[in-house]
Amino acid sequence: MREDRIARISWEGTVWYALPEGTDLVLLSGSPLDGLTTTNRRVAVEKVRFLPPVPATKLIGIGANFPGEEPLGPDLHPSFFIKPPSSFTGHLTTVELPHVFRSVVAEGELGVVVRRRCRDLTKDEVPGAILGWTVVNDLSGRDSTLRVVPPAVKKSADGFAPMGPYLNLDPTIRPFTLLTRRNGEVVQQGTTAAMRFDVVECLVYVSSIMTLEPYDVVALGTPPPKPALIPGDEVAVEIEGIGRLVNRIAACGAGGQFTAKPV
Repeated sequence: MREDRIARISWEGTVWYALPEGTDLVLLSGSPLDGLTTTNRRVAVEKVRFLPPVPATKLIGIGANFPGEEPLGPDLHPSFFIKPPSSFTGHLTTVELPHVFRSVVAEGELGVVVRRRCRDLTKDEVPGAILGWTVVNDLSGRDSTLRVVPPAVKKSADGFAPMGPYLNLDPTIRPFTLLTRRNGEVVQQGTTAAMRFDVVECLVYVSSIMTLEPYDVVALGTPPPKPALIPGDEVAVEIEGIGRLVNRIAACGAGGQFTAKPV
């Protein structure tokens, strides 16, 4: 495991940041913003609960940012939406579908994590505003019992923004490759080098509309196709250099944690 990757976990009722080392996690004191130091205390991975890698106030999702997706507007600026903290969940959690949906689509995405409070960023300021990178699965509800499904309903349900398991603290802007598997089968792949709007353009535009707070996450869009998931499916999103985020889909009332299948 690379030393610039950390997890945020719950262990024995306390929230920790932790450094992956083999099959263990080394507990850290401090925070990614103020600095982290090792406690030299180790805990087995199977004894912890993975949390979203940062305590974000919001997730901003960039829409139609890859070739093959129809732009949502004139395509002069990135189009975006917001997911609330109640939609955030971590690695190895089961996402329960609310009663109005029978399925979801997976949208594996690169998430850029904001370092500081910022508004009206310039292009030159963007690199200094980046804390790091994480893996996001921007789930979207499908097969609804509703006649009309507003965007906020299909995007903002509890658990519809799995993130993690790691935060990569190397803020260097660079291309990332992305792979999504459904029940072990590759169903989505791409590279951020193909994005219509790069990370600098996205952060400049979003920060011109709203204030970004420390730890906020901007998910930079997903390459097509968007695979459908039904209860019982296991979905894994992997980004090279960051990690592999695994979740399971369940019908309403059937949540919990589980052990991921090997790739």
